[in-house]
Amino acid sequence: YHPDGKIHLQVVEWHPPMDPYSEEYPLSLTTGRTVAHFLSGNQTRRLGALVEQTPRPWVEVHPSHGFRNGDPVRVVTRRGSEVFPALVTEAIRPDTVFVPYHWPVPTAANALTIDALDPRSKIPEYKVCAARVEAAERVDEVPAPPTAPGRPAYPETQVSRTDPLPPTSPQGRGTAERS
Repeated sequence: YHPDGKIHLQVVEWHPPMDPYSEEYPLSLTTGRTVAHFLSGNQTRRLGALVEQTPRPWVEVHPSHGFRNGDPVRVVTRRGSEVFPALVTEAIRPDTVFVPYHWPVPTAANALTIDALDPRSKIPEYKVCAARVEAAERVDEVPAPPTAPGRPAYPETQVSRTDPLPPTSPQGRGTAERS
């Protein structure tokens, strides 16, 4: 929308994340979406087929961390910790872990992220914060999907919410395969 009809790029100076890495927090935690619950999950987690496709959050970790698929993994940041089943994949870098964010506390990935704002865009720095992972005893239970006031619960969506297994790699990326 410029008079010359060309795009005008803005030069932005790079700065390190606001949440510094350290020996205690050497990894980057990043959060993101799944195909089944593209936005917050407030609506999609009420649909049995979508809950069955992606019933719970997980943590993607690189094989170098020594976990096996389904192992309970505690993700720890300076704001707290949550326990997810491991999805071990070489699709993620060894210095990074990923957790989808569509579920509420105690499995709300964004509760672990930092509330710092980018100084120019004022966008929250949800996509990167310092973290560590450690073995845990059991995964955190996924809360029931929300229900509208005066409406009954959706019983078909309650079946998978305590499933301790992570999705398969393809399911986490949007297909319904389970191993």
